[in-house]
Amino acid sequence: VCSSDLEIKWQKLQARVYGARMAEALPLPGSLEFLRRAQSAGLTMFIVSHKTQFANYDPDRVDLRDAARTWIAAQRIPIPADAVFFEPTRAEKIARIKALGCTHFIDDLEEVFIDSDFPSDVERFLLSEDIPRVPEGIHVFRSWHDIATAFFD
Repeated sequence: VCSSDLEIKWQKLQARVYGARMAEALPLPGSLEFLRRAQSAGLTMFIVSHKTQFANYDPDRVDLRDAARTWIAAQRIPIPADAVFFEPTRAEKIARIKALGCTHFIDDLEEVFIDSDFPSDVERFLLSEDIPRVPEGIHVFRSWHDIATAFFD
């Protein structure tokens, strides 16, 4: 099996999980509690995601953004629909973060934070269970509970 075959299989699996099977996903432990606590504290929150609209290898052509919006609503995530942004590229995601004037950003992808265009005045909270070396200026947390403790306590 060559690596390109494995990549295609991976993309097909992602298309299924983030499309037709998205409704079955569960929020990460502690994430809803964190969001509700942030809402109670009066914080303005946004979701800014790098997400294409359709997966390349999805024969059903499920709209991944619609699937995500439906999931967000079903989970009762306390972020209004007009504060949810899906950007087609990482560069556009970073531009949106800047345009919104975010002061803190939580992501599970280190690449977003180490991008040279990521705004230096935004606090970086990386959600990762395994990162061997923490890049300077990035706060790494293993769980949403850990993020909540650092953020609110």
